[in-house]
Amino acid sequence: MNFLKLFLSHKKREIEDTKRQELFLKVKDILTKELDIDPQKIQLTSKLQDDLGVESLHTIELVMAFEEAFNIDIPDEDAEKVLTVKEIVEYLEKKIIENQSKERKA
Repeated sequence: MNFLKLFLSHKKREIEDTKRQELFLKVKDILTKELDIDPQKIQLTSKLQDDLGVESLHTIELVMAFEEAFNIDIPDEDAEKVLTVKEIVEYLEKKIIENQSKERKA
């Protein structure tokens, strides 16, 4: 019984990691297109301003692109708090889960 729980827990983590990796690749694609930069420069640890050169106008364009791509709303105050690519991925993951939860309840 404990083995089964451990196995299922491990599988769940693998699925979550795969989904997170897919989300990172989508984010990377959007950043590449919107910022017109080499995708090799984009890592989870990349800082938006320091490493990728994101300025305030870019932020607005990126927020709009993420909202459209993931069918979510991103408040301005949330966009200002995100400083790295990893934080974008984590934020989007959270918003997507929230949306799916709302849709199930509706």
